[in-house]
Amino acid sequence: MKKLLAVLLLLTALCGCAEQDVPAVPAAEDRVVLQVNVEGIGHVAAAEGDQTPEIDPGFPTTSHALSLPKGSTVTLLGYRIEGDWDFVKWTKDGVTVSRDEQLTVTVDEDTEYVAVFMMTGGYEGESVDKIDDAVTMGDILGLPSYSSTCSEEEVIQVFELNDRVYRAVARIDSDQAAALFDLDILDPNYDSDYAALVAPLAIDHIVDLTEKIPTEADLEQYKGKSGQELLDEGWQLSFLNTETMDARMDHGYYSYDIKFEGGSKNDPDMDMEEMIKDWKIASIAYEGIGSCAADPGLD
Repeated sequence: MKKLLAVLLLLTALCGCAEQDVPAVPAAEDRVVLQVNVEGIGHVAAAEGDQTPEIDPGFPTTSHALSLPKGSTVTLLGYRIEGDWDFVKWTKDGVTVSRDEQLTVTVDEDTEYVAVFMMTGGYEGESVDKIDDAVTMGDILGLPSYSSTCSEEEVIQVFELNDRVYRAVARIDSDQAAALFDLDILDPNYDSDYAALVAPLAIDHIVDLTEKIPTEADLEQYKGKSGQELLDEGWQLSFLNTETMDARMDHGYYSYDIKFEGGSKNDPDMDMEEMIKDWKIASIAYEGIGSCAADPGLD
């Protein structure tokens, strides 16, 4: 009996020590989630408190999700990888908050920061400071670019200037189109050869895409619509998670994150577009610039 009592006293003492050594865990309501993501092609790193973000070339990351106590300080780092994509800015809720690669933030609520990377193509010509001064494509080729494309009739560049996104269009003839199509995209000199052909082209018109970004009120009208209605209106499906019913769809120049509800979640006999036809939109949010292809209805 004395031996049993001694064992119980020892266990009680050990439990008491363990309780004193365990730090207090914040209640769930005292914690927040920080999402760190990438737009374009690049990498991100994050570190809590006074730590410095560590870059591991062997295991680069394009996103982080951190559960933190409210009021935590986190340092973010956006860094480019080899290629034509350069770090441009950090955004929060679509608004530019910094153009420095390293950013220190205090997190008081669930938040997403996005490191934006854009193409520059290595163009060395002088770019304009004001959109009204853009006359030729060379005036905007060196600016951070979302995308570019060309057809038999036009060359299109979507770029950013002074926190606004623009779409510039230059008309070309058959000879100019042939010269562009003859370029070898695998040639190391492709970017400079492309710029040499495109830079002298006169800009036919420029559209301010930022001005046309749908508002919350604009998007509200889509709630309750079916996937079939979107497809009939020309929306294109680029991503679908059949389990969570989350989708990424493009319409005009823009991309949207959509949450569907209802209908069958997974039918192996259906393709993705067929699957969403009967689904209804529960929520929809503007995600960013999508295709730069021609859309006369929005020009």
